[in-house]
Amino acid sequence: MKPISLTFTGINSYEEEFFIDFETLADGGIFGIFGPTGSGKSTILDAITLALYGEIPRYTKTSHSTFINSAGTTAHVVFRFQIQRDALRQYEVRRSYKRDAKGKGARITNCQLSEVGGEILADRKEAQVTAAVIGLIGLNYHDFTRSVFLPQGKFNEFIFLKGDERSKMLERLFDLEELGKVLINKVRNAERTTEAKLETCAMQMAFYGDITKDLLEEKTKSCVALSGEIERLSLSRELFFDQREIYKNLEAAYTQLQVSQNKLSQLLVLQNDIDTDKTTLEAARRADKLHLPIEALKSLRKQYLQSKEQYGLAELLAQQTAQKTAQYDTEYQVARKAMDEEYPLLLKQEQALNGNLTVLDGIATIEKELAHLRLDWKQQNGKLEQMCRESDEGAKKDGEIDAALEKVVRTENELIVLPGVFKSLHAAATAEEELARKTKEYTIAEKKKLTLETRNETLSELYATSKHNLAAELAKDLKYGCECPVCGSKDHPNPAAQQTIYAQEAHSTDDFETLKTEYTQNQVLISNLSESLHQLTTDKNNLNTTLGAFRADLSLQTTFAAALQAAYDKNAEKSTLEKQELQLREDKEGVAAAKKALDSQISALEAQLGATLAAGEEKAAVIATNRAALGEYDNFDKISRALEDIKKRITAITTTVRVLEDAKNKCQVQAQEAATALASAQERLRYLAESLKQQGALIEQELAASGFDTFEAAEGALLSRQQTTDLDNKIQHFYQTKNELERTIEQLAHHLRDEEDLEQIPAKSAQALADYTATDVALTANQKAQAVLEDEIKKMTENLAALALLHKEQKALQTRHGAIREIADLFRANAFIKFLASRHLHYITTEATARLKRMTGGQYAIEYDEDTNFLIRDDFGGGAYRPPASLSGGEAFMASLCLALALATKIQMKSRADLSFFFLDEGFGSLDTQTLDIVVDCLEQLREENMVVGLITHVEELKNRITHKIELESRR
Repeated sequence: MKPISLTFTGINSYEEEFFIDFETLADGGIFGIFGPTGSGKSTILDAITLALYGEIPRYTKTSHSTFINSAGTTAHVVFRFQIQRDALRQYEVRRSYKRDAKGKGARITNCQLSEVGGEILADRKEAQVTAAVIGLIGLNYHDFTRSVFLPQGKFNEFIFLKGDERSKMLERLFDLEELGKVLINKVRNAERTTEAKLETCAMQMAFYGDITKDLLEEKTKSCVALSGEIERLSLSRELFFDQREIYKNLEAAYTQLQVSQNKLSQLLVLQNDIDTDKTTLEAARRADKLHLPIEALKSLRKQYLQSKEQYGLAELLAQQTAQKTAQYDTEYQVARKAMDEEYPLLLKQEQALNGNLTVLDGIATIEKELAHLRLDWKQQNGKLEQMCRESDEGAKKDGEIDAALEKVVRTENELIVLPGVFKSLHAAATAEEELARKTKEYTIAEKKKLTLETRNETLSELYATSKHNLAAELAKDLKYGCECPVCGSKDHPNPAAQQTIYAQEAHSTDDFETLKTEYTQNQVLISNLSESLHQLTTDKNNLNTTLGAFRADLSLQTTFAAALQAAYDKNAEKSTLEKQELQLREDKEGVAAAKKALDSQISALEAQLGATLAAGEEKAAVIATNRAALGEYDNFDKISRALEDIKKRITAITTTVRVLEDAKNKCQVQAQEAATALASAQERLRYLAESLKQQGALIEQELAASGFDTFEAAEGALLSRQQTTDLDNKIQHFYQTKNELERTIEQLAHHLRDEEDLEQIPAKSAQALADYTATDVALTANQKAQAVLEDEIKKMTENLAALALLHKEQKALQTRHGAIREIADLFRANAFIKFLASRHLHYITTEATARLKRMTGGQYAIEYDEDTNFLIRDDFGGGAYRPPASLSGGEAFMASLCLALALATKIQMKSRADLSFFFLDEGFGSLDTQTLDIVVDCLEQLREENMVVGLITHVEELKNRITHKIELESRR
């Protein structure tokens, strides 16, 4: 992520809108934001996190009201940034807040995340906008403030922490503790799952009982024995089956012979009937030759009678149609004459009534226009009354504004604080603060002096005691007659004895010079403190004098700081009232302009009302004139009824003429058709009489040739086609059946020629069937037993295989269960979390060492011991290790900076976007000039790594070294 621009207003001390062009500012790779304490440097970082996440590092969510400027009620921030992923895109996030009615909190009023020049990604809902920002950047609020913003007071915290504290810090930063809980839960779940599977496996193994391979082999042998018996029975059944089939065929042949002989005897009884049928069939075939001529003669007779009847009907129809045609022609002429006389009059009446309809339509249109004019007049009149009321309300509001404006101006005059008073109050408040500080310093110095004096008294006694104890040590080795190593005397009347006062401290302090040095140093300090106390007393007296003079001039009963704050409050209130005054004057001008516009609209509307009234009167006169011209038919109902009567009469006249004309024409056609039909019927009757005479003579000749005496005898011998077929089939079937039975009897007699006693054949067949059935029953029983045994063997084989798999699964689950228990042991006491923390620490130290070596020309490296305490390895000093506290200020800064950047980089690795951008909000004021040069050199080296670094500080030396910068002024 790279910031492009930031715009905000109403946040902390920023009352007016503030804009930063980061694209230009960060062009050099490093830039600075400089200003004195209270100038609003850190507020710039607050505005960025507020825009992205809706949170500020220095405030909690419950105290949002603290970031809204006290002079306003709203806060706004717009932050634009770009991200390089699949392509370089710019995004803009904006949020607006408003102080609530009670002034104790703030609520968000607007928020939005959008792609610049593209679509809106999230809108209005704060949670959705924050979630979309996290999705783009890849870091949540806590990770962002840990890795992109390196806040003041936290910069060098990491390097000086103890091992356990640093591990806990890493666990918090990388959420390792939560990860550990998740992993432990997974291991426990896996352990419970494996134990449940082991129980299930044991239950499944118990289900198979005590099956063994020996039992399987025993059943297999039994199955083989059954197979031999089944084979023997199968051969016996086949032999019995063949014998049964032989006797079965013989029995069937014997039975069929008896049946055939009986059928032949019954068939011969019908021989006489068959001979009679043959005679009848022959006569029918002779008569059949005369069938067609006889049928033709009958058909001619029938046709002749029908034609004679049709001729009479045609003659009657011709007479009737001629009479009807003459009648319709007379009626048609009468109707045609009536239509020619009445139709033109009806058309003229219809035309006149349609003209009246047109006039009525025009009247209706004018009446609608008149109704619209009346409605317009009513609306315009109502609008005129509303405008008059608004004009009166504007005059009333103008008076109210004048009263409020007078009150605001009067209150402003009461709040005026003169510049001289402000200057005196500020100077007095400064002196008051200085007096409090001097008083505090005096108290501290006095306590310190008292402590040193007490300590020196103790040292004096300790020195005397230690000196005496030293003499006692010498006296221990003195013997009578020996020389004293101090004075040389051989007489020792009063040797020194060991004293016990301060014995412990004296014993630990063997060096008299050390005691003396400490005593002397304390004396110098006491002297310096005395001078300081004297000077502080003088300064306090001077300040009290100054404050007395100010108090006399200002006549105050409170502290100067409280008076100064009250003056500030008055000025703030006065500024608010000035804004109110300006707003009231603008409101007054707006009311005057609105009233002027209303008065102009009222004049125009009054003129419009007059024009509308005149147009209405004109249209009413036109309506009255047109209605007078309508006469009797002056409404739509009368005209519609009259038009309907005329149309009905016209329809009736034309319909009557058309119907009579159609009927006349139809009768003429029918008369012509009847005459034609009469002539045709007369000709057909003559033709049929001639044909009937010729056919009768021909039939008489054919009867004599066929052996029939009369026409009726031939007809009596005729049979239908079905009767002829049935009779012929009956005769043929008789002789065919007779021949087949005789042939069958001959064949069966030949087949049974070898059997001496044909009557014993059924008994032999029954015995063969009994032998076959008994053998089949035994075979079926053995086959069923074999199938049951084979099924048992198959199931037992499958169960043994399944049991083997269960044994294998049980062994695998026991192995897995043991491994999970070992893993669970590894997770106890947060061992795994500590391991992960150490891996993170290893990465951070490796990354930090790479940076530190580049910064120091390869001299220093960062490592850690077995307790994870940091050590600095000096490769220019033979690889010696030293604690971080032994580094100089510049060296410690470089090491801390490298560790902070490595830590931030590790956190940023979770991000899907490029975040080579850092803010350092660090107090550089404690660094000397040489160290500051080293710091700037180190930061400028980051530019070679394509990193952009922003510094927030008030140090002038850094400001002179950095080209791209923003300089802020104090906002107090």
